[in-house]
Amino acid sequence: MAQRAKIFEPVQLDVADFKPRDDEAARPDASEIDQVAGSKFRSREVVPPPLVPDEKPTVGQRSTRRPPMVYRTGRNVTFSAKTTQATVDAFYAIAQEQEWKAGETFEKAVEALRRSLDQN
Repeated sequence: MAQRAKIFEPVQLDVADFKPRDDEAARPDASEIDQVAGSKFRSREVVPPPLVPDEKPTVGQRSTRRPPMVYRTGRNVTFSAKTTQATVDAFYAIAQEQEWKAGETFEKAVEALRRSLDQN
């Protein structure tokens, strides 16, 4: 059975016979390389995606894009909650009807909820 190499003991390597290869004759011609590369290898260059101006969803499909509702307001805290798609759609519909930003809409909703709880 062969023994494993010990990783903490120094190893003596004999590199006296090491010399760089100097055989230019062993290299193929550049034309041969081009022939092989052209038929078997794909280019690694990045291909930019095609630009589609204002892509519209297919009839019957719902668009997943929503116009950004962001501007500088001092609101810098993120609030995240799980809800239904219908609730999210209603929230953004109200925001867009009133021309409010998402943060402003949330603040007004909290104020309205607080007023309704105070009345009870």
